[in-house]
Amino acid sequence: MQVKLWCKRDYKYHCVFRYRDDISPSVERSRKDVRHCKSILKKKLFGRGKFDLDWFDVNETTDWNKNKKEIHVHILVGELPKNTRSINKPFPELLIDSWCKLDTSAQREYQYVGVTNNDKDDYEDVSYLLKSMKGNNNRYDDKFEWLDVENISRQVS
Repeated sequence: MQVKLWCKRDYKYHCVFRYRDDISPSVERSRKDVRHCKSILKKKLFGRGKFDLDWFDVNETTDWNKNKKEIHVHILVGELPKNTRSINKPFPELLIDSWCKLDTSAQREYQYVGVTNNDKDDYEDVSYLLKSMKGNNNRYDDKFEWLDVENISRQVS
């Protein structure tokens, strides 16, 4: 529950980013793509400054496509801090744009960014990402590659 509260307090957006159908990246490749996406976003928001945005990403391998094991990325992203450059579009669109700049990304309509519902007691988006950490839902064992420590970041207070 403590990890859920940590996520609930600090994250505003839940992103699900997918790859093209002809790409089946390794977890390591997926992590590199997340770093690249984060770098693109950093340049847009902070220029050469420090990446000062709460960011928690998880690589999920799933069998929703029964023909292949497919990796996609879930990212919890915090509220934009005041020290960011001005942007000319809604932040969720900028998040999708940053992922879609990768040559491995699926088409834009397959990407998702939603607002995390901080008012709900069940913390749906956070619960989804953390469900295999509890160990009580065997259906999701081995579907998440925890944790992408290199890419997780916390806002400087």
